Amino acid sequence: MTEITGSETFVHLDYHGAKWVGLVHGIQHLKPGQPLSVYLDPAHIYLFDAHGALVSAAPYAEAA
Repeated sequence: MTEITGSETFVHLDYHGAKWVGLVHGIQHLKPGQPLSVYLDPAHIYLFDAHGALVSAAPYAEAA
C-alpha cells in the first residue's frame, strides 16, 4: 500500500509477516503485490515495539 503525502510517499510493506513503512521521495504508484527492492540505511531507521512505542531512533535524530 502507498500513501502519497504531496512530494513524498509512504510505502507499507509486509515481509514474511514483518510490517515495514518506508518514506520515499517523489510520488510512487505501486500495485499491491508488486515486487520491489528495498535498501536500508541504518542511519535512517527507527524501531517501534508492537504497541507503537519508539524503541530506537535513527542515530542522526539522537544527536539532535
